[in-house]
Amino acid sequence: MEGASKILPENGENDQVRKTEDLCLAGRQIPANVRRYFEMGAGRGQTVRENERAFQRWRFFPRVLRGVSQRRLETSILGQSVSMPVCIAPTALHKLVNAEGEAATAKACARVGTVMVLSIFSTVSMEEVRKAAPNCSLWLQVYLYKNREITRSQVERAEQLDFGAIVLTADSPVIGSVETEGDDWEAKGIRCPNFDEWGMEAARPAFWDAGATWDDLEWLRSVTTLPIVVKGILRRDDALLAAEHGAAAILVSNHGGRQLDGTITTLEALGEISAAVRGLPIEVYVDGGVRDAADVAKTLALGAKAAFIGRPVIWALAQKGEDGVATLLEKFRKDLDRILALLGCPSVDDIDSSFVRRQDFNRERLEEQSVQEA
Repeated sequence: MEGASKILPENGENDQVRKTEDLCLAGRQIPANVRRYFEMGAGRGQTVRENERAFQRWRFFPRVLRGVSQRRLETSILGQSVSMPVCIAPTALHKLVNAEGEAATAKACARVGTVMVLSIFSTVSMEEVRKAAPNCSLWLQVYLYKNREITRSQVERAEQLDFGAIVLTADSPVIGSVETEGDDWEAKGIRCPNFDEWGMEAARPAFWDAGATWDDLEWLRSVTTLPIVVKGILRRDDALLAAEHGAAAILVSNHGGRQLDGTITTLEALGEISAAVRGLPIEVYVDGGVRDAADVAKTLALGAKAAFIGRPVIWALAQKGEDGVATLLEKFRKDLDRILALLGCPSVDDIDSSFVRRQDFNRERLEEQSVQEA
């Protein structure tokens, strides 16, 4: 994977950004429409690009002589032990890139010992995923449907299957772009069996409940004993409302840039949100643009309990299935361990905002231009 790294220009701009998918898909061809579906974002794709670039605006500020011969990456999220603060975000339609689909992803996740959030649009039923990976720490991602019985049924099934949490995607009252719905995958033999009871038509974004409010979070709490994570928070006031209405955690997310283009990046939102809920009984996670262990360390410094990765998992799954995802996760763990040592942090719990500084790229470029003109 490392040997395939190459630097590519981004849309003709001066920045040159490493493309994770090119690392993972070296020598592996997948249909252009499938790759486009996973790569795409809403609008002009600004948020997709900026999610990654935001990490480049932060610099490490390490300490020395801190006694780091022994390091601990293990932590817990919602009371569940994980081998590292790197988890798998919900992404749909894994069978588009691998015949085993989400079952392979879950087995890899179990091997490494971290959490996988299963998308409700999984191409393998939650029952089959649990059967394939009985020891995987699984959470289920859901939407609020106009027909609440759909959501209720899915949540009850997850609870019976010993899932650890329900992740409510709250940033999608409507679909952000018709393009992000992708092709008619069902016509190509790709199904989402978590909707078999209701029919795939019921799963369409047109059936999401655009009228949902914070009161509906309390409804969701009333139908399950599982902790609820609210996904899609970008503002401190919404973070406080999530805590007020009983969420166990929030996932700072802009839907990977697939909903509203031009939003604040998740890394930019993270610091303010984590500060707003500090001291409250609610955990903070983040996704969006996380591409390597250095990115993970920066999210921890800015207040996240864990970082969730999405697109890199798809590219690794496309390349080598279960082994590809396991290799990707192990690389995150190995690299994060090294970064801990170099930062001067014996534990992931020791990383805080004192270990990073924000770099103003615009000022840097203006200064360079002034020197050149002089």
